[in-house]
Amino acid sequence: AGAQLIVAEVCVQMLDSVSAVAAASEALRLYKSAGNKAGQAAALLAITTADYDNENGKAVSAAEERATLFRESGQPYQEAEALATLANVYVARIGKRIARCSVAPSDDSIAALRAARDAHGLFSRSRSHQGEEAMSRVAAQVLQYNNVNPDNIAAVVHPGEVYQDVLDGQYANAGNSLPRKGAPKNISKVEEVIPSAKQLERGRFAWTNPLAGYSYSMTWTPLKDRKVRRKPRGSYDLLGINGGSRTTAIPALVEARAHDASERGDPVVVFMVPPDARHGYATTIMTAVQVIAAMITAKLPRLVFVQFDEPQWDPADTDVRQCSLHPSLLGLLRSCRLEAPNVVCGYVGGDAASWHADPTPLINAIFEVIESDETEHMYKRGEGYGPLLIHKPLDEAVQYVKPQKKKAWDSVSNIR
Repeated sequence: AGAQLIVAEVCVQMLDSVSAVAAASEALRLYKSAGNKAGQAAALLAITTADYDNENGKAVSAAEERATLFRESGQPYQEAEALATLANVYVARIGKRIARCSVAPSDDSIAALRAARDAHGLFSRSRSHQGEEAMSRVAAQVLQYNNVNPDNIAAVVHPGEVYQDVLDGQYANAGNSLPRKGAPKNISKVEEVIPSAKQLERGRFAWTNPLAGYSYSMTWTPLKDRKVRRKPRGSYDLLGINGGSRTTAIPALVEARAHDASERGDPVVVFMVPPDARHGYATTIMTAVQVIAAMITAKLPRLVFVQFDEPQWDPADTDVRQCSLHPSLLGLLRSCRLEAPNVVCGYVGGDAASWHADPTPLINAIFEVIESDETEHMYKRGEGYGPLLIHKPLDEAVQYVKPQKKKAWDSVSNIR
């Protein structure tokens, strides 16, 4: 069992978490068969350390089992350290999930605060001020991940109070998923707890929409009306990929390479989508998928799609128009942001009027989409637009149309 722990430690140093967890699990099995409590604690700590960055691994279960082992052995200080490790594992999971979603998960946040509260109490009984301060920092970090007011974070002293305030809905806001304040309900009648037969009677059957209240529509709003957080302008080295005719792609790429930000710095792949690319729709989509896959494999972090002669369209416009590529390309980019969050994907598109009248804003946008939170720019008649999700109920799937009183064959009957 000791040799297996040494193997697990070596594998951790070699960043081979799978082999480290396997070796530590084997050591845990051997220590359990021998009844060695200290060895079990060491093996559980090795599993937690090896699977620390794996949000779906065994780190949480190992840390909980280690805390239970010390609790049953009557070792309060060691139990406090195990609970502190558990709280830090939950905080690491929150950080991993925030990389994919801007809202921190409420279950991990509450679990981290609960573990910090229990560890803080045990550290207090053991007279460990350093442990108490560490758990207060864990509680503050959880609130920071949940976009809580900095003044409230600075006032954090006792994780137990923070945990209770979170359950009471004191820190809930639009930027997190913490529990909201519930309306107080005074139950004074038995009928309110135990429903009567009359309350259980079924009313008239009616179809219900399970998506009611949860539907959103995407619209394009002017960029000039939106305050966007931008990073400092960096220097980049552009690599152009053309998806069609070079007549329109080469001039734009030359202008981008002549930009002040193009100074042989960080690599940026610019995928040019000329107007004739829509004629080879499937070919362009497959090329884009292969480029994204190659970038993920090569660990290239920046990709910008540049679209020519395609603005956004009004969904209510029923006129005949071209078969656009940008909805499919934007779908690929948004999927890439979810599946590979380490790749910064940007999009710049515009109609022919925007490119011919003044291409400078569109060339600048190639660098802005990878340096700001506004990663998609669409230009129409020289004005920039960005996507925005709005809460909007879905239209009825079935629409009834009443025929007009005057029919088409009335004129024929009048002639007769």
